[in-house]
Amino acid sequence: MEDQKIVELFFERSEQAIEESAKKYGALCRSISQNILHDPSEVEECLNDTYFKAWNAIPPAKPNHLGAYLAKIARNLSLNRLEHNNAEKRGAGAFEVALDEIENVVASAELEAFGEEDLSGLINRFLAGEKKEHRQMFLRRYFYFDTPAEIAKRFSMPENRAAVILYRMRVRLREFLRKEGVSI
Repeated sequence: MEDQKIVELFFERSEQAIEESAKKYGALCRSISQNILHDPSEVEECLNDTYFKAWNAIPPAKPNHLGAYLAKIARNLSLNRLEHNNAEKRGAGAFEVALDEIENVVASAELEAFGEEDLSGLINRFLAGEKKEHRQMFLRRYFYFDTPAEIAKRFSMPENRAAVILYRMRVRLREFLRKEGVSI
């Protein structure tokens, strides 16, 4: 079913909207949540919360890209749950490693002064100048939290090559931010 029709079902308050969303985007949302939480019961709760939050947000929200909208909800809920679960003790899973990688590039006092939307805009401008495959790899790593091995498999390349591409992108991102006047 097309996204527009599913959104219309949300506006009609039809429970079929949840069913169709789960059919079309359940695997994507599950993958994102699993990459962050690594606990099937926690993942299941986040998926349920994702559909509940979408139900409460649509209407008035009318997302143009339902998959991206649901993915962002699932990601944010999973991140919040992980933060809550690990408030006193953090492990070093794939999620934490991915965040450490990108935080080494974008973490600074000056960046904290930037709004989240400003930083997103800078990163989007940086990504617009990258090859399509590299943009996709960057998003798989730092939005979906895929491991370098998963990325390598998805893009049919050796894991080392995927890791090198991501490393070089982080270096270019750091340089891009410097050129934009962000001291890092």
